[in-house]
Amino acid sequence: MEITGLCLQAARPVLGGMDDSTPPPASRPGKIRAALARAEQAMFARPAPKSAKAQMKFLHTRAKGSVKALAERLGVSRSTVQRYLTGTSTKPH
Repeated sequence: MEITGLCLQAARPVLGGMDDSTPPPASRPGKIRAALARAEQAMFARPAPKSAKAQMKFLHTRAKGSVKALAERLGVSRSTVQRYLTGTSTKPH
């Protein structure tokens, strides 16, 4: 037991003298919040997809991957949604 305690004491100077009671810098939470705000803004500022395949893929992810739910919401068949997702169909019928 004492050997382990000695090893920890010897390692502290190598770590720059930081001990367990040292709080993190005060600016760190502010930087994290700012980074999250920038990421959120970038997510909502993205341009809408241009191609039919990209638009359908976007809607498919918003429908949590459910082709059935997306087809019902759009008022089309499941096979139509599948054709758009694969890129076979590019124009609405």
